[in-house]
Amino acid sequence: MKKIKGMKIINKAAVFLLVIVIAAALCSCAELKLTSTMDESVLVEIEDESTASAEGIFRLMEVVQAYGGADEALLKRSVDEITMEEYIKESVKEEMIMLTSVVLMADSMAIYLTEEEEAEAQEEAANSYAEISASYDTATYGITEETAKSLYEKQALYEKIYSSLTESVTMEISESDTKVIEVNFVLFPEDTTLDEAEVLRTEINSGVSFQTACENAGYTPYMNITIKKGDMVSAFENVAFALGDGELSECTETVDGIYLIECVEDYLANESAANYNSVVTEAKDAVFDEAYSEFSEGKQLEFNDSFWDLIAVADL
Repeated sequence: MKKIKGMKIINKAAVFLLVIVIAAALCSCAELKLTSTMDESVLVEIEDESTASAEGIFRLMEVVQAYGGADEALLKRSVDEITMEEYIKESVKEEMIMLTSVVLMADSMAIYLTEEEEAEAQEEAANSYAEISASYDTATYGITEETAKSLYEKQALYEKIYSSLTESVTMEISESDTKVIEVNFVLFPEDTTLDEAEVLRTEINSGVSFQTACENAGYTPYMNITIKKGDMVSAFENVAFALGDGELSECTETVDGIYLIECVEDYLANESAANYNSVVTEAKDAVFDEAYSEFSEGKQLEFNDSFWDLIAVADL
């Protein structure tokens, strides 16, 4: 997952994806008006809150710089049936919609930045502005350090709201439920009986290796497979996750057929930690999305597409 410098929201998920999912919730629930009559200095309006066009352009510059300064070949590259340029612009558009709404959401929740949090956001904004203005003609788009500070304060509000809504999620997720294990297994042919499967189990228990026993019997073994909860049918997982290192299961009937499972390692530390973090993030995102969708219901949104459509990433 590529981290875009200057955008702390991106830490919560893959580049742009969380922003798109959250903003899509607003767009689906709100009364969306894409208008050509907005002043070009305003990019987004949601009720009485707005985001300046300069903030959107500044964010666009940050994203393009994170890609190493997008060249024409990269911008024309296809991403999910659209060009990279269209993908970048659409993602930043959704991000600006979300951040505008976050300010209203913060007011409704009585969540505000402390002086320390505001100072931190402003310092990060100043650093980013200095870096961006050294590479881009920010003055042409009316971008100032205050532009960056406004954007970064919105980002900081998002972080604070997200944390407030999701702080209890971690306690609800067990590490034992997110562990990753390594197994060998065989799925017997459909017409195999339990007695026939038991012959293979007996041979392995006698000391023949799992792979050799399976191959000698004409079965295809799956060797050194890493799995987590949700990867296999529940009957398989109930047995596999109860095994210890080196243990062989009983012949297990499932909706797929009969399995025989050997546990190679009952806890892969690095993979389990990564899976735990992934599950926690997914659960937090779901909690936030639900609250965000509920808040956005009925909100009127205006986006200045006529201005945004004129922006060419390659010309920044």
